[in-house]
Amino acid sequence: LGALYEQGEGVSKDPARAAVLFQKACNGGELGGCSSLGSLYEKGVGVSKDPARAAALYQKVCDGGFVSYCYNLGILYEQGEGVSKDLARAAALNQKACDGGLAVGCIALGVFYWRGEGVSKDPARAAVLFQKACDAGEAPGCTNLGILYDKRAGVSKDPARAAALFKQACGLGDKDACNR
Repeated sequence: LGALYEQGEGVSKDPARAAVLFQKACNGGELGGCSSLGSLYEKGVGVSKDPARAAALYQKVCDGGFVSYCYNLGILYEQGEGVSKDLARAAALNQKACDGGLAVGCIALGVFYWRGEGVSKDPARAAVLFQKACDAGEAPGCTNLGILYDKRAGVSKDPARAAALFKQACGLGDKDACNR
């Protein structure tokens, strides 16, 4: 019901009413209600913007096994929104998301390894993570892996492989890959 009020489907759009319903669901142990409520607090839709409250809700949902919210929580730690900026914690949350099958978590973690932020710099590890995301059909994973092959970072320089990865990512809609 909260989702219907949030979207205005079959009822008048009322994000504040949606928040009340999501809170009721969350209080009853429904993690979907907690995640939806967290999203409202993160964006300030129907409730006052409160990234700290969003982070607490995302933590609850992440701990409950919803890996996409581990990724969302990782973003908050990376940006220092609602929590103290902590790149190591962000990397650990992205690892959990990646291990749980969320390809964008693999991309984010790969970037951390590529740059050496929150983890030791390891372009070879980044390449493995980007490959995993690319194999899952995530264009930025293919693009980033192509860049590594083009720049010989963590992998052997291979312009043909880079071109193939850019072509694949372009076909998946990544404009940066099309440009490259």
